[in-house]
Amino acid sequence: MNQQEEATSILFKRHGDLHFANLKYGYVVLLLSLLYLVYELVVGYKFTRTLKDNGNRRNIWAILHYASPLKKVFVWLVALTVLELIGVFHYHDKPGLFLKRLGRMAVALLPLDIIIAFRPSVVLFQNYLDLISVHRWLSRVILLFSFLHSIGFFIKWIVEGNPHFLLLKCDIAYILLAAFVVLFVVSIKPVRVANYKTFFIVHTLVVGMFVGLIQIHAKPGVLWYVVACSILLAYQLFVTFFYLCRTKSDSIEDNGGDLSVISIDRRGLPIPEDQLLPHLRISADFTSSWRKFHKILYPSHPYTIASYDEDHFHLIVSNKNRFQWDATPVYHLSTILYTSPLIAPTMAESINNAIIIVAGSGISMGIPLYHLLSSNTEANIQLVWILRNKADVYILKRFGVKGANVHITKETEESQSNVVQDEEFEHFLTDKNDTELQDLDPATNLPDDHLEAELKRDLETDLDPHVSSSSEGHKEEETPEKTIYSFGRPKIIDIIENYSSSCQPSSQRWVFSCGPQSLVDDVEDAVDLSNDGKLDSDKIFFAKEVYSM
Repeated sequence: MNQQEEATSILFKRHGDLHFANLKYGYVVLLLSLLYLVYELVVGYKFTRTLKDNGNRRNIWAILHYASPLKKVFVWLVALTVLELIGVFHYHDKPGLFLKRLGRMAVALLPLDIIIAFRPSVVLFQNYLDLISVHRWLSRVILLFSFLHSIGFFIKWIVEGNPHFLLLKCDIAYILLAAFVVLFVVSIKPVRVANYKTFFIVHTLVVGMFVGLIQIHAKPGVLWYVVACSILLAYQLFVTFFYLCRTKSDSIEDNGGDLSVISIDRRGLPIPEDQLLPHLRISADFTSSWRKFHKILYPSHPYTIASYDEDHFHLIVSNKNRFQWDATPVYHLSTILYTSPLIAPTMAESINNAIIIVAGSGISMGIPLYHLLSSNTEANIQLVWILRNKADVYILKRFGVKGANVHITKETEESQSNVVQDEEFEHFLTDKNDTELQDLDPATNLPDDHLEAELKRDLETDLDPHVSSSSEGHKEEETPEKTIYSFGRPKIIDIIENYSSSCQPSSQRWVFSCGPQSLVDDVEDAVDLSNDGKLDSDKIFFAKEVYSM
């Protein structure tokens, strides 16, 4: 008997024919992964085609395209649970069989999890932003199965009276388990948002560690999974370098508010005519010096291009952004621009009635969309911007917006004692029981005379729209007459109903929303409420894009 036959004989003595019993479940998960990618491909193609043909967002393809990532992952969880429970009655006395199955399915899910996180997306007709939420939740399923696999074996050994197995059989498992615990902690949303760079570095290192060490731990081995994941990660690294060009920020405009305007060197990067509302990605320089190479682990940051000219892209960014901007350093700009799923070229030509509701830095999407739709002089287009700091309203004139409804949720310093101040901007609309800061007239949506006069006075004296050194001495233009300023949180349903009533009966109406998840959810709920009980011809179309990490 040779060495291989002897090893196989020992395995069969210990496990019987169950040692390889779980191999097929890994293959089933790979097959399901392939079917899921085909599903996303078909849905993306059909949705994109119907959107370009007639802008219809009420068909089955639109419903599937906009399906919550939680629903998609729930279907995955149900399928994986069914696989996990196969044979549970027949082999109820062999818990190790099912614990190993959990581990193998977690490993088999990893290739799919890496693929849907590719930047740019390799799933045709799907944007990176469309799939990243599925990636987040699928990663949590992998973590959950890995935890259950590890903790389950610990409990099994203790119950069986073999606590010494915790030292004898864990080999590399302790390292992987510790890494998963750290990743789980930094993945919790408040921690992730507050320390996104830390999260991203830990996430990248843990994935690399998992792929590199799992073959040592797994019995039977998972070599082909490791090879597949290694190829996928190498591809992403190649793409990261291949689609990079170096750029720099030429100017930073900051009026002392929450937002700044950044102008970066365009580097001759073209924008196709059919690419509306493009996004770009910026990362820290990691190639100019070996001392900076560790920054390859840092996250890149997506930004909507608010406007562009021959030489520059102009971005509107939050000053609370973790990405630090300076007027001189070099950055890396991805030469791949991402198309927003918000609107298709054929839609832009046919929309005559639309209201755009944005919050905070979501104005970077609202402004180009407003200009795009307003190019039709007969169109009834309204822009509603909800922001915290009145110092940021200079952005409207900076980008040539001649009219908007501006709702300022943070009052002047003199009356801040009456203002409910939120810790995080993302949740400024989530408190449904929060009282209005001012009793606004729902018919005119104007603040009282005192606040209106105070705001206009501030706009005339304090809010110089050009504060960078390159534009000193610029004389401020008069505040656009069409712009309406209000203090307090707006009632979204009132905004939509008032707008809808201003449109011609049975005309096609659109509501676009861009900003934090809380705002987009509130706008979508308001649209659903407004559409309730109406005929299809009278219902409002809705499109959204969420800004979140």
